Amino acid sequence: MMSVPSIENHTAKINPTPVSYDALLDQFRAPEGKKILLHGSDDVFRVALALAAHVMAAHELVAVVDGCNRFNVLSLAKFARQRKINADDFLTRIYVSRGFTCYQMEAAITERLPAFLARHNARFAMVLGLLDTMYDTQASARDVTGIVEQINAALTQLSRGPVTVLNALVSWPVEDPARRRLFAMVQRAADAVYHVSSGADGRPRVLLERAGPQERLAAKNATV
Repeated sequence: MMSVPSIENHTAKINPTPVSYDALLDQFRAPEGKKILLHGSDDVFRVALALAAHVMAAHELVAVVDGCNRFNVLSLAKFARQRKINADDFLTRIYVSRGFTCYQMEAAITERLPAFLARHNARFAMVLGLLDTMYDTQASARDVTGIVEQINAALTQLSRGPVTVLNALVSWPVEDPARRRLFAMVQRAADAVYHVSSGADGRPRVLLERAGPQERLAAKNATV
């Protein structure tokens, strides 16, 4: 079983700091080669797709692995219409693979995703709901722990090249202690960690919880 080296010595744990959407977008776009974790409320998917839309508008390809059926093509089409971008052409810049079991997620991320990114020379990848299928008790805790190790290793390998990987997942309450540890595994493997919640105005708010060596973010309220 492959293991992912700890990155705790290379990241800075800080008091949660509000960041603006523009600052988050800047860190997502450049520099290349990093792993970002967004966790919290359902708004993580809204934020993730907004980030995808902006890099697509710059004619970049985005590869998405969706493990929770939260990919929303309508939000991307709306983004294109609002900016008078040809929606048909715009949507050809995003590719979606879905996983309905933990084993399908493993195959999609460790096999198909690296091959796709290399074939298309793409620099951006997103995983939506990585842990949702891992919480299914039809697979043993031992199996899903090994799967998360393999996925973390694959995403780390991608980020050592030109690929930026964004993990977006909801922070679910989990009773099984063995499965609760899965989130900590994903968190440790990330270069930077952000928490997303809903603000009083209904807009997502983003807090930087752990900064990697590439993070130089201004302390602002996040709006998307």
